[in-house]
Amino acid sequence: MAANFSSAEDICEGENCGSITDVTYYIKEKKKLCEDCASKEGCIGKARKGGSNLYCEKHDEEIKLYCKTHGVPLCYSCAMKDHQQPCVQQDIEGAIVECKASLITLKEKANEKLKLCRVYGDQIRQCRIDTDTHLQALKDEIDLVFNEAIQADKEREKEDAAKINQEIDEKNQKLQEEIQKMNDKIQRNEEEREMRHELHLANLDNKARTHRQ
Repeated sequence: MAANFSSAEDICEGENCGSITDVTYYIKEKKKLCEDCASKEGCIGKARKGGSNLYCEKHDEEIKLYCKTHGVPLCYSCAMKDHQQPCVQQDIEGAIVECKASLITLKEKANEKLKLCRVYGDQIRQCRIDTDTHLQALKDEIDLVFNEAIQADKEREKEDAAKINQEIDEKNQKLQEEIQKMNDKIQRNEEEREMRHELHLANLDNKARTHRQ
């Protein structure tokens, strides 16, 4: 809702203008302007000194009524010409009060919605934190299981390698024992050979001595 603004004196507030005026025009900022300055600055509404805050540009009258059927403010001329029955009319002040009450209700509902959205936002953020924590825990658990599996495979590889080495060492040990037995047998055969050669030579010597006698 607009307001009635006036300066200390009824002087136009337009730049480089000192005209007398009793009309306040609404532009991007509120100034007391004359008609010429208002047209230059592109006014969007006006209010006369001592008059209503709302003004009908079409009929140059103050806004006094409100059409509830069409949702528009009315001057008396608008009400008589364009908004007779079945339009439902009410006093503009009553409409403003209702509008304020409606805006307050909407503001309260909006604040409730905002609080609810903040609660949902907090819940979503907490859910994301919990989800990230859970996913990290799962990742850590998977990494642990994976590392344990790798370590178990390494241990099995070591055990398998140790078993293979043991089997080969046992086979080599048996071969070494057999080789030792063969060497011992060869040694005995060589000793037998030498002993038999000695006996043979001794027999030959004995025969020679017997023959000479």
